[in-house]
Amino acid sequence: MGRSLRGDLELAALAQHQAEWIIGRNPFSQSTMYGEGYDFPPLYAPFPGNIVGALPVGLQTRGDRDVPYWPVQSTWTYKEVWVHPVGRWIWLMEDLLAAAPMTARASDFSVTSSTAANGEVTLRLTSTSGGPQSFAVRSDNLTVDRPIRSVQGAAGKPMTIEWKARPKTADISWVAVVIPNGDVSRRREVVASAAPSGPRP
Repeated sequence: MGRSLRGDLELAALAQHQAEWIIGRNPFSQSTMYGEGYDFPPLYAPFPGNIVGALPVGLQTRGDRDVPYWPVQSTWTYKEVWVHPVGRWIWLMEDLLAAAPMTARASDFSVTSSTAANGEVTLRLTSTSGGPQSFAVRSDNLTVDRPIRSVQGAAGKPMTIEWKARPKTADISWVAVVIPNGDVSRRREVVASAAPSGPRP
């Protein structure tokens, strides 16, 4: 979500390191994926047998000790093959494949937000750029009215655009990312709680 929503290379790098950890960049220097990576072991799959690309539950701890534990024997639950680790691996690979290099740059617009007592969110953009511009809002847990706006600005003269939005789920944080002219490196984002602002009893 962080990469696709924000275009954030640091988050993409973190995901890359997590994938490397699974394939062998871990305290045991051993891949947990059968048939791939460095020094992979047999997994606990008594019915289908070992399948290339299979992933187990993964490294755990022994008892209450906060230390990675990866026993030599092929046993549950550590080396038991499960479906959801593979599903998450495929999801991660798809997200990393779409990541593209980008460099953050200074921007000449700002974005703020406010939340009314009825829960309605107002996103307010202020820009001093001249010429035709297009601003798009990407969001998570937020339904935005007309997320793409095209405007004609006058150089040096402040211009304001407002979006009305509503959280999809109450009491869960939302994030809105505003992207000018399709340039993700110039994005501005706002993160806030879905709960109405102002004094509470």
